[in-house]
Amino acid sequence: MKKRKFLLVSTLILSSLAMTSLSSCTNGDSSNIVNEKKFSIKLNYDESKGGVFSDLSSGTLVESTKVKISIFPNDGYEISSIKINGTDHAIETPFYFAPIEGENTVAVEFASTTEVPTEETYTIKTLVTQGGVVTPNKESGVVGEKVTFEVTPDEGYELVNLKINDVEQDLSVREFTPVKGENTIQATFALIEIEPEIETYTIVVTESEGGVVVPSKTSGNVGETVSFSVTPDEGYELESLIINDLVKDLSTREFNPVKGVNTIKATFKKLDVIPEEDTYSIFVSVTAGGV
Repeated sequence: MKKRKFLLVSTLILSSLAMTSLSSCTNGDSSNIVNEKKFSIKLNYDESKGGVFSDLSSGTLVESTKVKISIFPNDGYEISSIKINGTDHAIETPFYFAPIEGENTVAVEFASTTEVPTEETYTIKTLVTQGGVVTPNKESGVVGEKVTFEVTPDEGYELVNLKINDVEQDLSVREFTPVKGENTIQATFALIEIEPEIETYTIVVTESEGGVVVPSKTSGNVGETVSFSVTPDEGYELESLIINDLVKDLSTREFNPVKGVNTIKATFKKLDVIPEEDTYSIFVSVTAGGV
């Protein structure tokens, strides 16, 4: 009976020790599991331009942990930048880096190796003299397109010269294709020359019976001199001469017409004829010895 009691106590003691040992082991393992550091890898890139690969996507972080990154640009592209957790990294492939605890971001940018042609642009500058304005439909743009413009003279002015980029143009031109850089539209306006009104005249001759008056011309421009002839009929003579209602000397044969109708009025009269008197003559014949 004593022997069974001893065995039972021994068994209880051993069981207690075993449980204590197991508890200690269990507590130690749990502590190790809690202290493990984990990492993960996140790759940011444009798949249409290339590929980025990591040999690890996640894992337990230890001092010797290294992650390998391989980058493969597509045709026509190259690596333009690499950033690890926001910090620039040398452009190379493949490369290794030591991850940190938590999420690690690898961001890769690609750039096209095909040169994109730069658009050539233009600007428009107007150079205008006094007397009008030039208004283009646009003041800047891309080379190759057409530009139209309006030319508006001020009242009393007209366009007399038009140049585009220092090249003289027809005055009717209203569009052109700009070249790269600054383009100029130069317009010169001038006062419209108003020709003075040409004043004209006509001549009307009025004569009485007994003669005629014939002017050298019956119409013309004011400022010129008109001559005329006066021819009395046989047995008549000029009695009076009136030009534009002004009495003139009978010898006048020219004048300067004024604007409008000019008149030459001549009056003739018959010559005074002295009647022929009847006369006689006496012939005396004397003989010698008396008278």
